[in-house]
Amino acid sequence: LTQVLETTTTNTSLEDALGMTPFHVLATSAALKQDMLGCLLDKYPVEILFHKDHNNKTMLDYLLMRTSRKAVQLVQMVKKESSSGSNFGMGRDRKV
Repeated sequence: LTQVLETTTTNTSLEDALGMTPFHVLATSAALKQDMLGCLLDKYPVEILFHKDHNNKTMLDYLLMRTSRKAVQLVQMVKKESSSGSNFGMGRDRKV
């Protein structure tokens, strides 16, 4: 994840052969990690959340298929980020 965050800047260069971005991969992972989603949201524009893979699914589509508490927490993070007008078009600017 760190390597991807440091070397890429646009969603087109983030796609794999299936059209999936790191957001898609995280959403389909067996181990859902809030901190990883936070890192991705910090780095990439919110528009990438609406990117559809070759199966015509966004990362949120994959998260909504999940039933775990972790999935619910990630859906809430995505909802908050995608509804934030002030950050639309850029990654979050969080002080650490």
